[in-house]
Amino acid sequence: MFDRNGRQLNSACAPGNYFDINLSPSGKQAAVQKVDVQTGNSDIWILDLDREVMSRFTFDPAVDDYPVWSADGKYLYFANSGGGTYNIHRKLASGMGAPEAVLPGGTPSLPANV
Repeated sequence: MFDRNGRQLNSACAPGNYFDINLSPSGKQAAVQKVDVQTGNSDIWILDLDREVMSRFTFDPAVDDYPVWSADGKYLYFANSGGGTYNIHRKLASGMGAPEAVLPGGTPSLPANV
């Protein structure tokens, strides 16, 4: 974490291969794509910025990428590469329940912040 002058304030988590960092609407969490260097697979993890703790959010053997929070912070949308092409899925931000396809079908799609 850095202040507006570029001075490092603290480290929110251990060094690692993190991509597509997306801050939650509350500013208290961040969703990140974390790559497992041993398998090359990636999943979405949630970083609690107050407690500096990371929790795994997705567990699919396919690549999960591009996390995007819903405007109310209730859901986390992400792309899943299962089936050979990226499709948008969502899951409750609490981590409860299974991911669900948002746009089922064969058309490749990725979530985006609007």
